Amino acid sequence: MIWKDVVGYEGLYEVSDLGNVRSLNYNKTGRIQELAYYINKSGYIVATLHNKGKQKGEYVHRLVLKAFEGVQDDLECCHNDGDPSNNNISNLRWDTHRNNNLDKRNHGTHNNHWIINKSIIAVVKLLTRSGHKQNDVSGRFGISKTHVYNIKVGYRCA
Repeated sequence: MIWKDVVGYEGLYEVSDLGNVRSLNYNKTGRIQELAYYINKSGYIVATLHNKGKQKGEYVHRLVLKAFEGVQDDLECCHNDGDPSNNNISNLRWDTHRNNNLDKRNHGTHNNHWIINKSIIAVVKLLTRSGHKQNDVSGRFGISKTHVYNIKVGYRCA
């Protein structure tokens, strides 16, 4: 396992080529300790880092790629296998937004809210306008509450 400084947190945290993150001064004790993570609702692993009294949740895949491949602010971090929890450097690359979305479609992980059958849109409109709760409608069709709202108010959906 290879460790490198976390960009922007040099001397405080390190990230490994396998996607582990560790503090170099855990709770100001001088101990080196791997951090606990949380997984967000999209399946991405997030580590909470502290610097100068401020804490920030950072996506681990971005920490790995920045440390091992350099910062690319104009590009997105892509998972080659489509698994957002696989933060091994061999599974990550910088690429364009377009190519990242193509990857997601190829992996079947693209959350494509905007391509919905027109008959479903009609039913969603009918249900929401007749008083059904957005939460119930979203669960029935497997779409987000935000998307149900967007359909209800007439934003373009297809």
